[in-house]
Amino acid sequence: MNDDDNNLRERMKGRADVPFRPELKDNVLAAVRAQRSERRTLRPRWAFVSTMGALAACVAIALTLTLTAPMSKEQQPARRQSLFHSAATVAFPLAKAPIAITNVRIGTLPGEPKNSCVIATLKNLSKHPILEPDVFGVLSFTPQGASTENWLTFVNAPSAAILPGQSVEWGFHPSGPHAGGSQALAETPHLVFYLAQTVPSHQADTIWRESRLDVTNVQLAPRPTVPGANWQSVQVNATLWNHTSAPIDLRQTRAVIWFSKQADDSFLAADSIRFLFHMTPEIPGQSWPAVVEPGQHVQVAFRVLSTNQSDFFSRTPHVMAVDAPLVQS
Repeated sequence: MNDDDNNLRERMKGRADVPFRPELKDNVLAAVRAQRSERRTLRPRWAFVSTMGALAACVAIALTLTLTAPMSKEQQPARRQSLFHSAATVAFPLAKAPIAITNVRIGTLPGEPKNSCVIATLKNLSKHPILEPDVFGVLSFTPQGASTENWLTFVNAPSAAILPGQSVEWGFHPSGPHAGGSQALAETPHLVFYLAQTVPSHQADTIWRESRLDVTNVQLAPRPTVPGANWQSVQVNATLWNHTSAPIDLRQTRAVIWFSKQADDSFLAADSIRFLFHMTPEIPGQSWPAVVEPGQHVQVAFRVLSTNQSDFFSRTPHVMAVDAPLVQS
């Protein structure tokens, strides 16, 4: 057996079994046998589909399975499992969108509790309309008088196109951080918009790099709502595995979570539903180590919130750990 097979076996040790139908299992095993036979003859180099691909195309490297048996969201968690591993760090060079952002402040949008929203003025500095799918935003907060970012989230641009030279008011109601039991926001907001595509590294304003952490065993569980609610929430559970020989500090890592229509769509895809979290616990009662030691597996959980039209359970869920620079304003 060659070194690639040995490495694969070592990486797969200790991972939870993926439940799937016998005929699908037979098909997967047949594909693996064929892949091994081909490798013994041709011995090709490992290749990645693309820097933006969330899953590798080769069955022997990565496997994403969606249960085909019907499930009741009320009776049991919907489960999707992703196993993914990269031998090299994937980079996401990002350029700021041509949007001038001014007067970022805490305020009140119609129908929302007092001072529970972030409001800003956006101006299109380019010669072309800026459409919502063209860009994505990152909203983050720092405590008053401090520079340490302690909460962040993805946000969208206005749904209507911003015309060249046009200024519009933008607003968003985040789920935190609040002052005690109040809905009022208590920290300083920061907002930046990036183009929803990667650029050459020399043109990038910032570079996000995929962490050396493997993210495995991604599972979804629905969370209760209230009657008549226009929102829904699911809990995303995953396992982090440090397969390297050095400790990895989660305080320098972000969790990018997205739900895609196509299995290999990245979080930058226009129709992906995406979320951004710190990799440290935010759920009351949850805890896990701040540093993942070599060979260690750590269970993590995140709760995402979106409108009740978000089709979480008909999409492929992804969780990726990234080493992203701190907040920019």
